[in-house]
Amino acid sequence: MLPDYLRSVLGESILKKISIKWSFLLAAWVVLLGVILFIMNSSNPNNIGPDGILLFFALLYFAALVTVVILMRVAIKVTRFGGGSGWSPTRSKRIYLSSILALAPVMLVALNTLGQLEILDVVLVGVFEIIALFYIQRRT
Repeated sequence: MLPDYLRSVLGESILKKISIKWSFLLAAWVVLLGVILFIMNSSNPNNIGPDGILLFFALLYFAALVTVVILMRVAIKVTRFGGGSGWSPTRSKRIYLSSILALAPVMLVALNTLGQLEILDVVLVGVFEIIALFYIQRRT
């Protein structure tokens, strides 16, 4: 609970919009990006080994996941802004959709590090994403 003088300075509307959960997500996103940038600037893939490469891709996936979750939340808020019903998937469906959408950049970066990223690969990743999203929409 915040003191009254702090409530009057910040205003009730700002306090209602910022929740602890979303503050935690933004903080986690900043920390993840910081660790990713540190790994990219301080190491070489030949020196870091397979464990470091796996750590890099896991961190990249979680950073993409947090980004997609935040963008999906913003999209839901924007569609509801006009007072209409808007797009409102269930919480489990949002998690499934976010996890599939966050996988695409990781797959593209992995293909790029192998030197195999071509336009056909980008199209195939896009087709995979569309099929997976369609399956999740129908399944849940």
